[in-house]
Amino acid sequence: MPETFKFLQGNLSVTEFAAVLGITPRRVNQLAAEGVFKPTERGVYPVTAITKYCANLRESTFKQEPGETVGLTEQRARLTHSKADLAMMQVAKLKGELVSLAVVKQTWIAVIIMVRARLLAMPTKLAPRLLGKKNAAEVETILRAEVYEACEDLSDNVEIRKSDTDDSSGNAPDSTRSAWDVPPAADIDNSAME
Repeated sequence: MPETFKFLQGNLSVTEFAAVLGITPRRVNQLAAEGVFKPTERGVYPVTAITKYCANLRESTFKQEPGETVGLTEQRARLTHSKADLAMMQVAKLKGELVSLAVVKQTWIAVIIMVRARLLAMPTKLAPRLLGKKNAAEVETILRAEVYEACEDLSDNVEIRKSDTDDSSGNAPDSTRSAWDVPPAADIDNSAME
């Protein structure tokens, strides 16, 4: 060992070692149990363990725990990961696989309004047809047929939207768009993505 490092030779008792590091003897024993440094014998630590303790402190500084600082490498990794996630979301949005929450909400409101209107129209439409019926089976048949027709009309609207797509983005042409359609990627509100 060079002359300048001769002070790093020798051993210290657990109490002396704790005093040098500015920690308690109990913490010295905990760090030894964690493998940060090893005693030469029970209760005796080499002076060279000080450098191992300092290295452990440097490593723990870079760990992300509440209240601790985050290392530059980890920050760069998080930034790169976030940029990759954002790029994937933009690609999915352009493919029509990702839509904003506002578009989903608007679409569901339109669906609910359509179903509500169809259900509320049933009594007016059926009242004249059921007026002279005395047989419960006939009334049931007419009601059942109307319910099935309403369900079919609603599902046909969805099928039309799916089958009318003619461009590569999967969006229906503007002339055939209905309340079920999702606007093209250019029309989607980007603020929900940011």
